[in-house]
Amino acid sequence: MTTVEVETLANFDSVASGGLETYLKTLHRQVVIPEFLKDIDKTVGRVGWRRKTASFSIVAATTNYDCPPDFDKFDVINLLNTDGITMGGELVFIGEDAEKVLAAEFATIAGPPTQYYIVQGSTNALKAIKLQAPPDGSYTAKGIYYRRIPFSDNTSSVDLNDYIEQKHQSGLVKRLRMELLRERFGVDDSRYTALAGEYGNYLEGLEYHKESASRNHAVFVR
Repeated sequence: MTTVEVETLANFDSVASGGLETYLKTLHRQVVIPEFLKDIDKTVGRVGWRRKTASFSIVAATTNYDCPPDFDKFDVINLLNTDGITMGGELVFIGEDAEKVLAAEFATIAGPPTQYYIVQGSTNALKAIKLQAPPDGSYTAKGIYYRRIPFSDNTSSVDLNDYIEQKHQSGLVKRLRMELLRERFGVDDSRYTALAGEYGNYLEGLEYHKESASRNHAVFVR
């Protein structure tokens, strides 16, 4: 589905009328979709359709490298060994350590990349990795990252099939309609509480969509 199709289904009875109607698209993109993806993460973990790979060609003396437009955060990022095939050392995220970030901001002595943090990219729409020191040569880094939906604005329709597996998009419709009902009528409204129950059941059902199998017991097939 597209974002417009999700919004149309969630607002089938024009519950988002008046001022709320103009807020609908922003609410969908900036609030509901991020919360919906968090709900999935909490229930089944980071699923494969949210992950993607990226490669960075690191050159001497350059510390900043733009991430892909749909980049959210890294699961892991490693340097390749000199053979260009096998993985070498992992780049360690230091973005939550203010002292290490400060030291990196003023680093002038070149060295091999070992740490990184996230900064503003070359445009406002992009994020970038920044290395802890100017690289002392050429390297290649490869990483697995979790994706976000790179909305260019709050009005243009976006095809969600590239970012949210189709079997989960009905859950997104429910999540958006819940938010519309909450904004319009409040959390004590019977329509909201009923839909919240349906959404809760949907999340419980996601347990069957986990990508990793449980190892609690063995099942033998004859």
